[in-house]
Amino acid sequence: MRKINNKVKPFPVYGAMALAGKMSIYSVPETVRTRCIVIQMQKSLPGEESEPWESFVNVPEAEPIRWMMRCWAELVHGDVLDYRGPGRPMIPAGIRNREADIWRPLLVVAEMAGGDWRERARVAAVAATGAQAIPSDGIDLLADIRAIFDRLGFEVIHTTDLLAELALMDPSRRRMDGKRLARTLHDYGVTQTNKNQRIGDKVTKGYRREYFETAWQRYLPPPATPATPATSATDEGSDDE
Repeated sequence: MRKINNKVKPFPVYGAMALAGKMSIYSVPETVRTRCIVIQMQKSLPGEESEPWESFVNVPEAEPIRWMMRCWAELVHGDVLDYRGPGRPMIPAGIRNREADIWRPLLVVAEMAGGDWRERARVAAVAATGAQAIPSDGIDLLADIRAIFDRLGFEVIHTTDLLAELALMDPSRRRMDGKRLARTLHDYGVTQTNKNQRIGDKVTKGYRREYFETAWQRYLPPPATPATPATSATDEGSDDE
């Protein structure tokens, strides 16, 4: 919705596009990446050959298919806009929120196409939003922090030590400081950031494992094996500012 001349009016903004390039998926801004269906391409194996694209040959071959698809799209356009489904759920279980918004147009088209397209589209949607989904940088950060706590067996860690461990796991984080770490974590609901923590005789900014538990449950899959971190004997609680 947009406010135009002091009146709120519907303003459709959906527009499907296809982008391709030789780049890391992380080169694409996260706000764009999380609104896309990502198809990860792979470099061919040695000796693996593919048919080259020749415009003067392949374009004429594709023209009849393009014409039929255009005619079909114009025929069903109105029905697609009003489609509500034949009394059964169109979105597979487990696909919700933004992922459902992304896949709904393609799933509607598959429903209208009939045949085995409905099932093929649903299988593709589940696969793309499951194991093949590419996490965001923030979710990667949460996963690495959980791995650090699990590996070290700590209940509390100083910020400088946490940043050093994160940089070892991903050298691109070497410029990350405590403020940037806190801002990133805040977006995922970790609001108890950079509190004073006592470990032995040293009191300085740090994090406790319990600060992350809710974010881990919300954004990460369950760990393969339950973590049983041991409380350090030198952990003597926190001193908040």
